[in-house]
Amino acid sequence: MRMNWQVVPASQFADHAGAWRALHAASAASPLLTVEFVASLLRIFGTGKEVLAWRGNGAGIDAMAVLAPARLGIWNTFQPAQAPVGIWLQRSSGTPTALLPGLLQALPFPALAIGLTQCDPMLMARPGERAGLRVLDYIDTARITMAGTPFDAYWASRGKNLRNNLKKQRRGLADDGVITRLEIVRTKAAMAGAIADFGRLESTGWKGSTGTAVHAENHQGRFYLSLFE
Repeated sequence: MRMNWQVVPASQFADHAGAWRALHAASAASPLLTVEFVASLLRIFGTGKEVLAWRGNGAGIDAMAVLAPARLGIWNTFQPAQAPVGIWLQRSSGTPTALLPGLLQALPFPALAIGLTQCDPMLMARPGERAGLRVLDYIDTARITMAGTPFDAYWASRGKNLRNNLKKQRRGLADDGVITRLEIVRTKAAMAGAIADFGRLESTGWKGSTGTAVHAENHQGRFYLSLFE
């Protein structure tokens, strides 16, 4: 049975959340592509011009994406600054090359090119260049791989100077009468206060002076509040 692309306004994302959730569970399943993450991105950073596209038939869906117009004829995966990877899901871990021609035809006219931005090679293979396809390096994808007892093994692998410096900082705080503690909040009602506390802390540093800090009253703060709630 032939697989066809369908495209609807991304304002309908909630109507297709079940399909997104199922495909996410069947794919590499990055937490940065969960229904909750994508819905919060659209709610706070969407302009109303984004579209939701999926490829499938009666037997199931093998790809879904949120795309936004970049300029006349050019579409990119939805990529707000708070999204570390482009909003693209596919069942296969192979390259997306075979999926793109059909999507190009299904997008609102005129669609001349599609950009898949900030792709993680852990989620899908990097394609090779060919006629009509160009691949650009962006950044080295950062990750920490842990095995065994996760934090203990990771921390033991860190540099001796780092571990000693943190011990000295804790001793210094204790000498000043400051007792450090780890507090974890999990209830929806506690999220607003936690985001506000984080925003006040981040705003005292260099991000505050450049206007890029999270704050309870800016778009970043509203995004994280929506996501964590």
